[in-house]
Amino acid sequence: LRSGTKQLRYLESADLKLEKITVKPFVSVENDDMPMLRNVIVELKRLIPIKLFKKKCFHDFLLDYSVEQRRILRNIYKQIEESHMVGSAIDEIVVVLDKSKVYWALDELENATQIIRVGIDCIRFVLDIFSESWIVYSGDFAFFPAPWSTSSGDVDVSTVRWMAEGILCSIVNRPGIAMNDLKLKYSFALQPRFFMDLIKLLERFGCIVLKQIRSIPANLNSPFLDEGILHLFFKIIFLIFYCFLQLFYNFSKRLF
Repeated sequence: LRSGTKQLRYLESADLKLEKITVKPFVSVENDDMPMLRNVIVELKRLIPIKLFKKKCFHDFLLDYSVEQRRILRNIYKQIEESHMVGSAIDEIVVVLDKSKVYWALDELENATQIIRVGIDCIRFVLDIFSESWIVYSGDFAFFPAPWSTSSGDVDVSTVRWMAEGILCSIVNRPGIAMNDLKLKYSFALQPRFFMDLIKLLERFGCIVLKQIRSIPANLNSPFLDEGILHLFFKIIFLIFYCFLQLFYNFSKRLF
């Protein structure tokens, strides 16, 4: 507890006030590949209209798909159903399918509110009948709460910026830090699922790069395993902070 409190105090005092830094590029060229803040943050906001719950039973839902698609959807739905309220992670959905087909089926089921995206250790999926233990209600909507969620289910952008800034500075201080090491460092404040959400946000905006490197551990492992370790690298120091500032320079404006 003392160690966690000490790290929390360090995190509170590690605010570099990046939003106060003004960057004036010499060439006025916009990078069209960079996603807008609105498009990035909206992925962290998942409001589900309550009226969509149980709008269509699973058997009626399958009627809109071909015979082959029904087989895929039924197999995945059955495995998620068997996990009850614990939910199934993508890696736990054991089906002889391409990953692209699994992601397609999960998107179709989620868009139809047949399954709900939840999870703490990782992203998990549960049936709507088992979602009561995971979601909260606000007016006509339901949502899975995150550290940056407001009481109405909106995203507090300043909280996202503060947490993402802390993670980014940790990567700058230790280039090539292993993913698990960084995840452990912030485990006192961020659950693994939400930590990965921020990592993906920084990666998508070009602030960091994830590389899988095979390193030789000090302890002897099985010779049949050939697994790499994910390491986090930052780009050129000026570039990463320029990308970060472009992302959050107007975070005080109301986005939603």
